[in-house]
This record gives sequence, C-alpha cells and structure tokens, in this order.
Amino acid sequence: RIPDKDEVASSILASPTISLLPEIGTHPHQEAVVKFIRQVLLALSIASLVAGVLRTRGKDTVAPQQGGWREVTPQR
Repeated sequence: RIPDKDEVASSILASPTISLLPEIGTHPHQEAVVKFIRQVLLALSIASLVAGVLRTRGKDTVAPQQGGWREVTPQR
C-alpha cells in the first residue's frame, strides 16, 4: 500500500527522530554561558535600581532661593 500524501506529511512532523532545534546541553560550556548572562543581567538590574533610587532620593522639589544667575555687567 502506498501512503496518502497527508499520512506521509503527518508522520514526518510527528516523528520523534527528526529534530529541527539543537538539543539543550550539547555544548559543554552552554550552562556556564547561560549562568554568566543571567548574572550580568541581574547585576545591571540591581545597578540601575540603585542609581534610580539615589537619583530620586536627593532631589528637592522646591527651587533654591539663593544663588542662581547674576546680571551680566557690560565690559568696557
């Protein structure tokens, strides 16, 4: 018996031996690379959080009452 076109297509897609994606863990250093990337992202997240807290914590909402710009006196 010759299989129908639909039977062949469905059997290829459902075949457990065909894999289009590489298997996880095939590269010997893959776990170390993923761990390093996660640590870098965590460090950047913490650094940006600390920078944001320090930036907003030191701000005054009222403008300073002294200082500022002085009038320019013409030079002769």
